[in-house]
Amino acid sequence: MKIRDVKIEEQVQWILMYIQGGSANVCKENLLEEIEVGEVQFSLVGDFLAELKREFGEDNNKSTQVYELKRVE
Repeated sequence: MKIRDVKIEEQVQWILMYIQGGSANVCKENLLEEIEVGEVQFSLVGDFLAELKREFGEDNNKSTQVYELKRVE
């Protein structure tokens, strides 16, 4: 799939299709609203991916702890 010539908004939307459940879903809905009104804060898809990793990556103790607690329930 060629994604280089696609607007950042469309690239982010494509990635967001794969995000489901929990706090990530809230983030997804907020980002989709930003895209809808033209307030995307990322100029490169790499910036968006770095933000996702910062928020939901393994290095984020809070997100990891919430995930582990939900897994136990």
